[in-house]
Amino acid sequence: MRACFLARVHQSLANPVTETPQHHWDPFEGPQPAGRDKVEAPVGPALPGWLGKAGGLLMLAGFAAMAVEALFLPGFLIEGFPVAGAAIVVLGLGLMFLPGGGRGRHTRRHARLRALAERLGWGFTAIRRPVPWTNDAPGLASGDAGNRIDPRVVAAYRRLGRFLAPGTAEPLPLSIEGVLRGTARDGTPVWMGVQEMETLDATDGESSTLVAVAGAPLGRDTRLRVMVDDGGPRPPETANGPVPDLKPLAKELRALPADWAARALVDGDALFLRARLTLGGARDADTACRALADAVADLTRRVD
Repeated sequence: MRACFLARVHQSLANPVTETPQHHWDPFEGPQPAGRDKVEAPVGPALPGWLGKAGGLLMLAGFAAMAVEALFLPGFLIEGFPVAGAAIVVLGLGLMFLPGGGRGRHTRRHARLRALAERLGWGFTAIRRPVPWTNDAPGLASGDAGNRIDPRVVAAYRRLGRFLAPGTAEPLPLSIEGVLRGTARDGTPVWMGVQEMETLDATDGESSTLVAVAGAPLGRDTRLRVMVDDGGPRPPETANGPVPDLKPLAKELRALPADWAARALVDGDALFLRARLTLGGARDADTACRALADAVADLTRRVD
């Protein structure tokens, strides 16, 4: 089974998708005009990503130092203020913004994702306000979701819901930074929400991991919502009709690369596949996204 999957990936690389249709399939908003968002030039220096993480640790250390100064080292206070601890906090805050933090970091990520979409011949939407996970839904617990989240992905967050929550092999939830729209090798339309995940040794400006959720149409409404992992289907969240045999789908999930930590969601007329794609360089993203697109297209044929 794994050999068959790898053969399909190999074939997809030999026959890449290079054309963008006039409209792209979107499981949340309906057909969307083809195109790629423009991305402004990155701002700020491109320094190693680990500096930002070090800045966060320094900030925590600074707050701790302020407490120690105030409680146990009154001699270090200047007019009652813990200056040394405050200086560490300010230094940490500065480091968090130096490595392209905030606007600069997101702009660089958008630029890389747009370049990826160009190489694939796919459409691209830059999500301007990625959001974190909350207990109810990703960033949607309060009524001001439209003010805090890019409106182009609000419907995606609402529909996918807990499918974006952290998995057993994923310490963090998926926060969509960009949307790719294209086709698999067999012509199946694919929607893909992606997020870059950096590691401490990602010093070359390239992402080391893409966390992605890919969707493809089933061609019919199953009237079913159920998550499936390599252990089999979970109890359905919604079942308004006969529940199909999803064991073939679970078996196919087990044939995917183990480091993907893949799991699937059958939701009405679409199937979604979530995966963690480890990269070794910029061009690996092309290979990984094409493989993911082919995988989700193939999985739709495992839902009877």
